[in-house]
Amino acid sequence: MLMYSMDALNWFQAGCIAMAPRLRQSFMYASLLIDGEDLLVLSRTSREGRDQHDADLCTFHRVRDFRRLALDLYPEM
Repeated sequence: MLMYSMDALNWFQAGCIAMAPRLRQSFMYASLLIDGEDLLVLSRTSREGRDQHDADLCTFHRVRDFRRLALDLYPEM
């Protein structure tokens, strides 16, 4: 999940970057990089591993224009 906060105390979900179709699949230890307006994510991934902690590959994800996923939390004055 992509999360954001205005004060580092209260966190909000912005969207799901990647979701595994089976319970024993997972994405872990993500490395993030901002490329212009996009968020690049490299993740250890368990797709065919024995369990969700047994990573068998790395996957790359690009979230285009990722800042648009955040809600406008500032009140209008």
